[in-house]
Amino acid sequence: MRRTWAVFAVVGYLASAKAETGNDIINLCGPMIRGLSGDPADIAETLQASHCAGFVAGMNDMATVLMDLFERKLYCLPREGLELGQILRVFIKWLEEHPADLHGTARTLFIQSMRDNFPCD
Repeated sequence: MRRTWAVFAVVGYLASAKAETGNDIINLCGPMIRGLSGDPADIAETLQASHCAGFVAGMNDMATVLMDLFERKLYCLPREGLELGQILRVFIKWLEEHPADLHGTARTLFIQSMRDNFPCD
């Protein structure tokens, strides 16, 4: 019963999440990857970077939950794990290398980028 409710919660979250595209993520996360301007007065840029980091962390966490629930690996991170910054760089680099796919939903593109970069044996 718990598993059923967890599945409904995950599906509900994914359905309600804003369907950002790869283009949105490139624009949102670009400043974070290239480094913030360093100007403490630039609150908008800091908020963008925070949203970007939160999105990527949330996607990785959600994928981990789904993989545990369904006992099916979507991708396999190294045993020692990765820091959020590294996951973010991998995702952005993948997006930049696949411009023809940027119209797709960021959720789908995130999973594909992680699968391409961290395949399971």
